[in-house]
Formats: sequence, structure tokens, C-alpha cells
Amino acid sequence: MKKPYTLLFLLFFLIATSCTPKAEEPVQEIEDEVAETSVENNAIDASDTAVMDKTEEVIFTPGTTGTSITSSIAGRQSKNYTLKASAGQTMNVVLSSDNTANYFNIYAPGKGPGDEAMFTGSINGNRYTGTLPATGHYTIQVFMMRSAARRNETANYTLKLDITGEKKEMSGNSSIQWPASGDASGRIVCSGKKENIKSFCEFRVKRNPNGATIWMVKPGSLNTLRALYFENDTFTTDDNSKIKQVRVDDNWKVYVGISELYIIPDALIHGG
Repeated sequence: MKKPYTLLFLLFFLIATSCTPKAEEPVQEIEDEVAETSVENNAIDASDTAVMDKTEEVIFTPGTTGTSITSSIAGRQSKNYTLKASAGQTMNVVLSSDNTANYFNIYAPGKGPGDEAMFTGSINGNRYTGTLPATGHYTIQVFMMRSAARRNETANYTLKLDITGEKKEMSGNSSIQWPASGDASGRIVCSGKKENIKSFCEFRVKRNPNGATIWMVKPGSLNTLRALYFENDTFTTDDNSKIKQVRVDDNWKVYVGISELYIIPDALIHGG
């Protein structure tokens, strides 16, 4: 008569045992926590780069061929400027900034940030001059390098834009243009008056086994270039202007014509 009760007891024991949490369940809890942490990290990574670009269309004032834009960006913010131009025209773009990590890219019509740029500032510097290959809207993106953006740095900049139907005005030889690339670029001390050295001129240099060719923006000018050729410790110019050169420590003082003066370091010519 006791057997039914014994069977019932065994049945309840089996049910209770099956409902008892197993030792392996904490492992699943840990896996869930890891999954949640991974999701949170992914969210941080996504927000780390997801900053909406601001876009502004640039329209020149009637009767002019260019404009100057003063603005600022911070962190991962960037600004896009679009302007319409025709194939064969010459575009000049110059960026001046108080942050050395501030650059610009240029995109051909139909392309924009995320596509291949026709000019990359972080490689070629903050000056562009070139003949445009197509008609349409070109995009100029002003941005900060990723390392500076992550530090949430700011950049106050001036972007100068100029588009003309003719070649860039040169000091004497109209066939010379600002090179698309070079071995080095930056700024050197220069002056439009020999006795008053207070300004800086942008330069780009291409070195060769015998010396170097140096392109510079003339003091006080945006669109006029000066080219100097250095060979056998002697400078000559693109337009055969009269030159006087003086050696001072590790620099050359190069006087061109009656008003131009450039201070050219040895490192600019030879590298290092």
C-alpha cells in the first residue's frame, strides 16, 4: 500500500531537481555582461566618428573672381564649401589656420568626403593651384587631423578661394605654376622691403641631385609666384631678375630685384 506514495515522492524529487539552477548558469550571465559591454563600446565607437558635416555654397560677388571665408571648427567637426566652376579654369585655394592639424581636401564634381579626393591637404599642404578637369560643383572640405580631433582641439581659419579663366599670374614666366606636390612645403621668412623682415611666404620645393627648385608666393601677394633655382651654390630666377645672395650661418639671404628678400635655410634645399 505504500508504493504509490513512494512513486509520488520520487516524482516530486525529480521535478524539484530539474528546476534547481545548474552550476553552469553563471557562465551565461558573464557572457551576457560581456555582450552588453561590447554593445556599449560599439556605441562609443560609432559616436566617436559620427559628426555631421556643415555645407555652404560659395557664390562670388559679381565682378570678382574670389572670396575669403573666416570661420572655425572644433573636434570632429568639418565644413564643406561648394562652388561652381568650368573645365579649364584655374582654381586657387589657400588655408591659413592657428592649428597646424587643420587641412583641406578638394573633391571633383559628383564626389565628396568619403570618396577619393583630387587634392589631399595633409599630404600636399594648405595651398592648391590647378587647372580644373571638369565643369560642375567642386567641394572643399576643411577638417582637422584625427589625433587633434580626438583631443577636441579648435582651429580658427581663413579660406581664400579664387577661380579665373586664365593661368595664375607669375613673376615673369607664365608657363610656371605652383606644383601639385613637392619634397617639402611650409613658410619661410620673407620681405617686400629689404630692411623690414616681418612677413612669411609659403613655399614648395623639389630637390634634385644638383640642387633644388623653390616656388614661393611673393611677399604681400596671394596670386603671384616667384621661382628660384639653386645649383652649385648659386641662385637664379624664373625671369632672370637681378639676384644678390649672402651666406649667414645655415641660411641664404636672397635678394631679388629691388624689393624681394627671402631667407632660405639649408634644410629647405637639401632636406634633413
